Amino acid sequence: MVDKTLRFHCDLCKKTLAVKLTAEFQENFKKKADYWPYPMIYKHADHWAVVYLDQQFKERGVNPSKIIYEA
Repeated sequence: MVDKTLRFHCDLCKKTLAVKLTAEFQENFKKKADYWPYPMIYKHADHWAVVYLDQQFKERGVNPSKIIYEA
């Protein structure tokens, strides 16, 4: 597996972001994902982006949020 660069648009900050997905990250992600597309939560600026990735690590949807809930 080779490193990949994931690009996605965040509707909150109106930016296109580029995130490097290392081969190690991809292997761990595939081991833990139990359905597809599987969400990856990425923090940037003052908010998060929930990015849904398919098995080839292509973006299949993005939901930004400024709210986090910890019980």
